[in-house]
Amino acid sequence: MNINFSWYGLVYALGFILFLIKQNPKNDDNSFYYRLYISIYAAIGAIVGGRLFYIVCYEPDYYIHHLLECFQIYKGGMSFHGGLIGLSASVFLADKKNFWNNLDKAALIAIVVLPIGRIINFINGELWGTPTAHPWGVVFLGADFQPRHPVQIYEAVFEGPFAALVIYALKNKLSKSGDIACAYGIFYALARFITEFFREPDIPVGYIFTFFSLGQILCFIQLIVISIIFKYKRTRQKAICRKSD
Repeated sequence: MNINFSWYGLVYALGFILFLIKQNPKNDDNSFYYRLYISIYAAIGAIVGGRLFYIVCYEPDYYIHHLLECFQIYKGGMSFHGGLIGLSASVFLADKKNFWNNLDKAALIAIVVLPIGRIINFINGELWGTPTAHPWGVVFLGADFQPRHPVQIYEAVFEGPFAALVIYALKNKLSKSGDIACAYGIFYALARFITEFFREPDIPVGYIFTFFSLGQILCFIQLIVISIIFKYKRTRQKAICRKSD
């Protein structure tokens, strides 16, 4: 069974709709037009950032000789990290004042949307895992006849239900604007870094330093950057509270 790109388009559309209808009481403006405005910025930023990052980091040699295919996103080729950067930048440009509140909303939506994308990867036989002798190994037609880790399911579980449980367990400590976004970003980076040990590296890139995939390198960078931002944000908030006392 193969699910074509139209289903991925529906996943993007679901994220857009959830961004559009989900209320955020922390924002100064919760009108429909405001949510539509932010949703459009977020969608454009995620798609453009995800596509450009994939082209530059994963297959630059191919796309420099096939420039028109840069626009053919229906053929696939999107990067989560590029989408994260693009969405964050566009949401910041759209409304600096409510940036962290909107990013919190985006993180909660990601917990719903990303696992669906992983399940589609599994059904399509894409981004398969490394060979395994475990009884739950799956033979992917696009790979070979070896049973492989259904790593797409591992990622779906960690990026969705597990992430939701972690954020729920820490809800009392994630009381400031941006805390949920930072917590999810840190958890995602850790979870994907671990699960990618069971995933074949991207064919155009292969392993880096003979052991790590490009996704793991990017997740490590994501972990460091978001941890620093989270620490700085918390320190700054404490300083502001002390001044106001």
